[in-house]
Order: sequence, then C-alpha cells, then structure tokens
Amino acid sequence: MIPVMFEHTTKLHKLMRFPAIVFSLLLVLTACGQSASDRTAVKLNATVTEAPPSITLQWQPISNSTSFSIYRKAPTASTWGTAVASLGGSITQWTDVNVTLGQSYDYKVVRSASGTGYGYIRSGIRVPAEEDRGTLVMLVAADLASQLSVEVSQVEEDLLADGWWVIRHDVPTTATTTSVRQLVIADVQADSDVKAVYILGHVPVPYSGNINPDGHAEHRGAWACDAYYGEMNSTWTDASVNSAASAFPWNINVPGDGKYDQSDLPSAVELMVGRVDLTNLPSFPLTSSQLMWNYLNKAHRWKRKELTVPATAVLFDDLQWTGYPLAQSGHMALSACVGPSAVTEVVASAAPFIEQLTAEPRLWTYHCSTGAQSTGTQGQITFVGTQSGANTQQVANASAQGIFNMSFGSYYGDWDNEDNYLRALLGTGNALTHVWSSIPNWYMYPMAMGETIGHCTRLSQNNTQQVHSPQNAGWQGQSVSRIHMALMGDPTLRQVQVAPPTDLTITRTGWYADLTWSPAPEPVAGYVIHRIDTVSGAFVRVNPELVTGTSYSSNSVFFPGDRYVVRAVQWVTGNTGSFMALSLGAVARAEGVAVEDCQGVLGGQAVPGAACDDDDPLTVNDVLNEGCQCAGELSTGVRSYDDGPGFVVERGADRITFRADRSMDAPYRIVSSQGATIRSGWMRGEREVISTTDLAPGAYLWVLGPDAAGPRVTTLRFLVAE
Repeated sequence: MIPVMFEHTTKLHKLMRFPAIVFSLLLVLTACGQSASDRTAVKLNATVTEAPPSITLQWQPISNSTSFSIYRKAPTASTWGTAVASLGGSITQWTDVNVTLGQSYDYKVVRSASGTGYGYIRSGIRVPAEEDRGTLVMLVAADLASQLSVEVSQVEEDLLADGWWVIRHDVPTTATTTSVRQLVIADVQADSDVKAVYILGHVPVPYSGNINPDGHAEHRGAWACDAYYGEMNSTWTDASVNSAASAFPWNINVPGDGKYDQSDLPSAVELMVGRVDLTNLPSFPLTSSQLMWNYLNKAHRWKRKELTVPATAVLFDDLQWTGYPLAQSGHMALSACVGPSAVTEVVASAAPFIEQLTAEPRLWTYHCSTGAQSTGTQGQITFVGTQSGANTQQVANASAQGIFNMSFGSYYGDWDNEDNYLRALLGTGNALTHVWSSIPNWYMYPMAMGETIGHCTRLSQNNTQQVHSPQNAGWQGQSVSRIHMALMGDPTLRQVQVAPPTDLTITRTGWYADLTWSPAPEPVAGYVIHRIDTVSGAFVRVNPELVTGTSYSSNSVFFPGDRYVVRAVQWVTGNTGSFMALSLGAVARAEGVAVEDCQGVLGGQAVPGAACDDDDPLTVNDVLNEGCQCAGELSTGVRSYDDGPGFVVERGADRITFRADRSMDAPYRIVSSQGATIRSGWMRGEREVISTTDLAPGAYLWVLGPDAAGPRVTTLRFLVAE
C-alpha cells in the first residue's frame, strides 16, 4: 500500500504546541461528558397527533442549561420572527397546538447556558407529497454516455418515474465550464420549472475563489465549485484574483486562467446540484466506468427499495480536543434524520472510524478527524481522507455501509484530484452521497420529512447565518466562504423509499384509457396516476382520489403513445412527523389503435373535453361532450355587443336589483333558459328592482335595450333558487 502521511490543520498545529492546554481540555471534556459539538447541538425529534392536531418537540437534556427558546416558520420563509415559546432549562419538550393538517413547519430550538446550542427539525401532520417535482438537467460526460448507455438511460427512466421531467446534455471533454453553464442557463430560460442539475462523470469542473477553509496556508487558492452550475443570475469574473502561492497546482488562480474570482457565492443558488464523478481513483481495483456502473445500479436499487438499511446512524468525533464544535452539524443532522436514540456516538480513541463505517448498514454516518495525505501516481500529494477516520485506500478494499455520509478533515473538501476521499466513498458499498460538513455546516433535517438531499444542499449553500445558526463550526467566525460546498451523489435521493408497482398496461374502452398494474410488494395506502404531458413536461394527475385497487378507468382520452405513471403511496410516520411518501412509478405507453375523433380523424384532437365554439355568445367554456356535441356554460355577469353601461347585480331573498353606472331609459325582457319571454318592462334611472316570487327556480336572462343612446343590448344572467 502507498504510505500515508498525516497532517493536522494549522489551528491544530497551534494547539499541539501547548500540550498542557490540550491535556487540560481533554480533562474538561472527560469531566463533563459532553464535547463542544455535543453542547452546541440540541438533538431533536417530534411526535404528532392528528385529532386534535398537535406537534410535540422533544430534545435530550443538556446539563447546566438555563433556558430554551422555540421558533417556528414556514419552510419557505426567510426569517424566524420572535420566539413562540420560552422555557426553563430543565424542560425537554414543548407541544404546538396551533397547527393544521397537511402543512409543514420548520422549528428551531435555541439553548442558552454558558454557550449557545441549536437544533432544527421539519415537522407536520399528513403532509402531501410533491408529485410533479419539476425539471432536472442531466449533464453527462460524453465518454460515460457511450460506455454506459443502458445505465444512463435507466437513470433517466427512474427520474421520470419519480416525477422529474429530464433534459439531457452529453458534454464533450473539450467543453468549457462557461459553455456548460450556458447550457443550463438556456434550459432555465426555456423552462421556468428547472430545479436541479445532476452531473454524471468528469464534466468540466469549475474552480473559484482564493480560499482555504481547512486553515492551511499552502492550500489557499481556487477550490472546485459545482455551485457555479446552480447559480443562474450573476456574472462570474476571472480578472482580479492573483494567487499563485498554493503548493497544489490546481489551486493556483490568476487572471484569465479560466478560474473565477468569487470566494463566496455572488447570489443565491437557484438549482440543487449533485455530481457523481468516479474518475481518477487509481487505488480502486475497478475502472471508472465499472465504479460508475456499480453506483448507478445501487442508486436504482435504493430508489426501488431493493436496497434497504436500518434507520440508524453513527457519529465519530476525533476533533473534540480542539475545543471547536466541528462535529456540530453531524449531531444536529443525524438526530433530526433518525432520532437521537438511533444515533451511536463511538469513542474516537477506541478504534479508527473505518471499522464502524464498514461494520453494519446504516442510514447516516458522520466522522471528523485530522486530514490525511498520500502520494499519487505522478508523485504528487493526494487528499485521501482522515487519519483516524477513513481513507481512500481503505474504502477501496472494504465496503462502506452508510447510505448518506457527512465528514470533515483537512484537504479533501477540495475534491477534484486523484484518489480524493470525498468522491471515492461513492465507489464502495452502500454509499450514495457524501458531503464535507463543518466549515460551513450542512443542514439535513428536511430529509426526515421526505425532502431530497439536493434540497438540503441548496438550503445549506444559501445559508448566510440569517436562517440557520451557526453557519460555521470552525475558528473563522461567521460568515465563511460557501463556494466549495458540493454534494457528491444524486441530488434527487430521499431517505424514505416505497416499493413500486409493476407491469403497467394501458388499453382503451370507448374514448378513454384504462390502466391495470401489479401491486407494490408491500402494504400501501393506494396509488396515484399521472399522464405525462410530453409538450410541457408536466405530470397531469388522472385520479382525484387514491386508487386502492390495481386498475382504473380514467377520464383521459386514449391516445396511442401517451405515457402514464402509477406510483404507490404510503403514509409514513417518521422521526419528526407524518407525510406522504411516493414510490417510483410503473411507467408505460398507451398501445393500440387510435380512436376516430368527432370529425372522423383517426387519432385527431376533436375529442370529448376539447375546446370548441357552440356559436352561442352567452356561453363560455365550450367543449365537446361524449356525444360529440359542442356545449358551453351560460356566462355570468355582463355580455355586451357594444360599449354599454356597467352593472352590479344585487340578490335579495325575493328580488333582484340591477344597478347601472349611469341613468338608463330602455326596455328590458326576462327570458327563460328555453328562450321564452317571461316578463317585460322599462328601466328608467340607475336602478331597476324586479320581484322573483312568481318565477320558478332556474336560470334566467335579463335583456336590456336598445336604449335611447343607441342600439345597445346588455344581457345579464341570474338564478332563482329553490
């Protein structure tokens, strides 16, 4: 094995010069039993009750707490406002009764003592799912597209089955980062519903800034910046930064070199971005295409619930001795996503984290330790992970068992280099995502309520301390650069999956499409059905209520080639609330002979529900019915053939009052829905009152005119109730 050289951050080197201080710090940590990361994280979960609706927040007790303040906001709100509750330091729960079924709420709990602690969760009761997730742009490295064409097509199918409309670009190796971003910008301009970017392979990597968030002076310069592909509104410049002192060539950033100046995001990231790039990992015995094949297939199995793991987590903090809460984001995220009782915190001195990482399947992992370097194939330094945690050479020869992974250590957060651990973890075992979290913190709590990890990526990247505190768990203070924050993995992944139905077929009965399918292999509440509009990319809901069987006769007109998606539904009660979870869908095309439309055209568009004109000026919403007759609804309000007066209709118990905006002098008629004149009269002035006591229940027209000012006719519709 290649020898591994381990180095500490600059700040850690300073602490190591004072062993007495370090020894004292360790004694304090041992005495109180809680690290700085422990004490700055409020570990939350929630239970919910439907009738009457309530949400009860619960948290683990923290010694010496003086108070807890609770805040609540809508998930889309940008501020928390004032506290909704202030509690004593010994309280460990609070119930919110001001909640509504079907709505989500974000909660923040702030602990006060000698220091401040924070916890966040999302909760709600029977919160519906987002059925149409929007449009996703796939950026696929051209070499990968040819080597794994079947697997990449399967990714597209899975995304479609998950409610995503997909726009795919196969990107040549000669492309520039600017040209790739222009592809995304063009897609956003053409489709306002673009929400995500999924990068597969070594698509050109943007670099930006003059930063060293790990604290190493020799590591200052431009870092990899995939957020560039998600930020759509700003101009990224390459003119001002002149930083050539880095020990690593890829970090050097000088004007005009194709690396950008921005050391922080110039504006909010609009799109959630994730990347899977398993190239340049020579420590693995497999080729990059073989590693990608493994990743895409395990992601496919996860989405279909063929790969399952217990909802547990493990946390390993080997940076407690620094006194900084570097594992704070791990404590907050893991407790929110699986519950505090399901998190195992292992003693860092007992054994390296690799033993826990490979020991048993888990939903989440977090570890932090001092950074590890190795020597690459060209004699260069490589960033391979952490000293007492895990490194690339280890995971290349073992099977990492965590699905969603967070970690922190020097160097490897700068991920576009040989054998980089942030990327490498996805090439082994169950690992599907990996982020470098501490400087800044990542906020993963919405995943407990069915959100995607891409949503949490964008939320964390856009955090500038105003919404989520603290932004940074390190020594730099608030706020710090965010351009290096990147998700390794599929941004559409969720932590709760439902097994899908299969064998969908679409046939025709009369005008309409009939659907049958095989049931999901686990208990479900029912199924939702969508027709995919291939013009707009929208997923059009077919069934207004859940279908509890395995067939459905729709009101959608049968057109051969139309695609339908049937998805299983489960109501999930998780660690923080209850919500609707959707499976991938069974997807199929309608097959068979097209039906003649109302004009005798095979497969034509003149079908029931299509717009038409019944030549009646007093009707609206004219459509063809099943008998191919065009019929509309009687319009309400004023219908004039010229610029006539404006009217207000006032309805009383036994009368109708017509008020004009000017004085009138014109005859009027009351006409039944069959066209018969029931009554006639003359309107003089600005008001006419008619009695309805002798009118049978039904719809009538009040026809006024022509008046003395000209041949104007004004018609209003009114109803007489039973």
